[in-house]
Amino acid sequence: MYSKTIQARKEVLKRAHALKNKLNPITKQHYTFGEAQRHAWKVQRIKEQLKTGTTSFAFVKKSTGQLSNRVGTTNLRTIPTDKHPNGRGTSKKINPLVIRFFDLDKKSWRSFSAETLAA
Repeated sequence: MYSKTIQARKEVLKRAHALKNKLNPITKQHYTFGEAQRHAWKVQRIKEQLKTGTTSFAFVKKSTGQLSNRVGTTNLRTIPTDKHPNGRGTSKKINPLVIRFFDLDKKSWRSFSAETLAA
């Protein structure tokens, strides 16, 4: 449990540094580091809920600016076997702001930017 907590803190701080000075889509102002940390912890909680089962969350679509409500998971027990990751993903550097999840309504993999997660 202890090492898991340290790893979560590392992820949160990495995400907070990436969020710092980004534009908050809701307030249209830049995140301060304190706001970035709070927001990064919210994202971390969503990621942990996605791992353990299904969860509902909302984010602002970058293309339209509309609030999008989703129900998703990353738990392989709830994802159809034909939709499981096949291990042939890209070798691109992983962006700490991109949150990937399986959308249970659309039955496909989706992603959103952590900066657009609605509180």
